[in-house]
Amino acid sequence: STQVSRCATLLDEGLQKFRDRPLTGKYAYVYFDAEYEKIRHDNSVIDMATLVAIGITEDGKREILGISSKISEAEVHWRDFFEELQRRGLSGVLLFISDAHAGMRAARRAVFPSVKWQRCQFHMAQNAQSYAPKESMKKDVGESLRRIFQSCDYAAAQEEKRKCIEKYKVSAPEFVKWI
Repeated sequence: STQVSRCATLLDEGLQKFRDRPLTGKYAYVYFDAEYEKIRHDNSVIDMATLVAIGITEDGKREILGISSKISEAEVHWRDFFEELQRRGLSGVLLFISDAHAGMRAARRAVFPSVKWQRCQFHMAQNAQSYAPKESMKKDVGESLRRIFQSCDYAAAQEEKRKCIEKYKVSAPEFVKWI
């Protein structure tokens, strides 16, 4: 029991050191996301948000910049997370990539107003599928959008978009409006 307690203390200390380390590297791109985990709290099981920031270094390597457990993705929780990253030295970022969660968007604009933002392609493809009028079309609609994203240049992306619009103008007009 004493050894287990000692190990838990060492683990907690190591995690706190990781969470508090200065962010001295240069990160041109930072991805943000949240995952929900079930936890036991006051004799019941609740969902808790785990906020994650992953930076891309100048040499293209991914690095976990921060992890924070919060009760939700409300603006106040994202703002605390962003302010903590900023306090630890996160600066000079060219682009943030994330889903379009309202709390995250508001906090990002408040803490990092000059950093450009782009919607995550995965979440965008998921949203595109919601415009498919039939369940059987969802996968194909998502694939069509991914082909646009995977184009080698702007002209090729525009051509893929044109093909997509042509393909779905009759069978999925709401998707065509959205795209």
